[in-house]
Amino acid sequence: MESSTNYGLSLVWGSLRNLLDLPNIDIHEEIRLVDTIPGHFPIDSHNPVPLELPRGGEKTDYSGRFNSLSPELWNEICGRLPSRARIVQLPLYKYRSNMSYMKARKTFLTMLKNWSETLIPESVPCAALAIRARGGYCDEREAELAFVLLIWPGMIARTLQLDWYEGPLEDCISPEWYVKSSPILPISVAINRTMNFVTTLPNWINPRMSLSPKPAFMGFRLQNGKRRREESGGWLCEWDYDSKPDFLDDANRIVEDMESLFLSSTRD
Repeated sequence: MESSTNYGLSLVWGSLRNLLDLPNIDIHEEIRLVDTIPGHFPIDSHNPVPLELPRGGEKTDYSGRFNSLSPELWNEICGRLPSRARIVQLPLYKYRSNMSYMKARKTFLTMLKNWSETLIPESVPCAALAIRARGGYCDEREAELAFVLLIWPGMIARTLQLDWYEGPLEDCISPEWYVKSSPILPISVAINRTMNFVTTLPNWINPRMSLSPKPAFMGFRLQNGKRRREESGGWLCEWDYDSKPDFLDDANRIVEDMESLFLSSTRD
């Protein structure tokens, strides 16, 4: 049994959340939760990889290595398809586009303090940060690593990681990927894991990195990246980097801001 049950976050909500017609939930006059969307890892791939909480915490997909599928192999692959109940639903917020960072932060803090008084399903995180790195790892083969920090009210969090590698040219089909998810963690532990991922990235050829915060206003104080609208897989904006020092500086900044925000939400 997953340790999430100890924190009152049950996957039973996964079946319910797909049936809910989520109305606009006004928690503060200037910000509201308007919908949820099945989350995807922010990677460049032909087929999106969902933010899945796999059974046992790990999952491997290498179906692209096969040129033909026997009935037995097809049944095996189908057994690895994600259950809708295990795909993380990301929140979609709506607020004034011209809000300053400090005003948006103060408003969202009010939202966090009142989160438990709403009808928002317990499985839906209130904030997230997606981090990805991509580059050449050998013989002109591309690889991507993606790490997603999910945060709920009450100072609890979960992390997911995706490792995505192009296979040899003779495969000519699709890459392999590996997903790992953590149990529910204290936010301090999850943030330490996040920073460990950031600081131990491989030294790839022509590396590119990016940060995608949710809500998007949490990225307004990032100083070094190039912002672009993403609007894919539940992510609205992405900040891109081709300099590792600049990326590390901004990653540290946004993680500290997120931890500070949630610490403030627990105080009267």
